[in-house]
Amino acid sequence: MKQAHIVKERIVDSLKEKIKESEIIVLTDMSGLSVSDITNLRRELAKEDAKYLVAKNRLFARAGKDLDIFFEERIFGPTAFLFGKDVSSCKVLLDFIKKNKKPTIKLGFLKNKKIEKEDVEKIARLPERKVLIAQVISGIQSPISSLVYTLSGVIQKFVFVLSSIAEEKSND
Repeated sequence: MKQAHIVKERIVDSLKEKIKESEIIVLTDMSGLSVSDITNLRRELAKEDAKYLVAKNRLFARAGKDLDIFFEERIFGPTAFLFGKDVSSCKVLLDFIKKNKKPTIKLGFLKNKKIEKEDVEKIARLPERKVLIAQVISGIQSPISSLVYTLSGVIQKFVFVLSSIAEEKSND
């Protein structure tokens, strides 16, 4: 087996591992990014336990095919891959794009299902997990609180009526 083939197989194996470990994968067009830009983005993504790697499109496609992740179109141009364990890495990427106007998002995968560029941007705009959980709990708690206040109001009115009747009878 040729040395180049062995190296490519190792890269494909490494990409397969990254794909398996990742909840979200975002493919970006890294045209125009300098090495220092990529380094800064990688540093920011590392805080979210995410990786930003450059690999050949064919090798990524082969790794995806081996894992039964298919996408219709071929990927063209210089591509960097964001591998994130949490969707918060999308937020970091989108913030970086807003500041630098680069890279551009090509497409993504959420739990190995293809998502479009617009979906990646929507995911990035979602609040953090803790905030979402708090919103759900608040949404559940709100009707219950309203019911409690309504019932306590009815009971208070009933007690007020009883105390008025008792006061009237004591005055008679």
